[in-house]
Amino acid sequence: MASYRQYYTLKHAQHGLTLLGLIATLAIFSVILLFAMKLFPIYFESYEVTKTLESLHSDTKLNLRSAPELLAVLQKRLNINDVSHVGKDQITIKYTERSATVRVIYEVRKHFFGNIDFVASFDKQTVIPL
Repeated sequence: MASYRQYYTLKHAQHGLTLLGLIATLAIFSVILLFAMKLFPIYFESYEVTKTLESLHSDTKLNLRSAPELLAVLQKRLNINDVSHVGKDQITIKYTERSATVRVIYEVRKHFFGNIDFVASFDKQTVIPL
């Protein structure tokens, strides 16, 4: 049977983090940080697309414009906001009697590491009253 002194020494000698535990913790936090660094720009760009579409909705000068003019204005605003994953092919504009619907559907692929990629799909739209 262990004496009190041996029990006390063993119990209090095992404090802290081992080198292997530290390396494992750093590896996990590194992967999480890499994950965040790769995904943040994608979702920030999505936020910029949403903000641009909302600005179209609130702009009263666009009510009388044709589809090509509206597309040119939208592309110019997206370019100013540094949105690089949305092109002319991803934008559709449909006119009705009382409104114009602008819809942006796009997909972003971002390389993570090795043969693993992230794929994010977005579908944003706004209705502009005429």
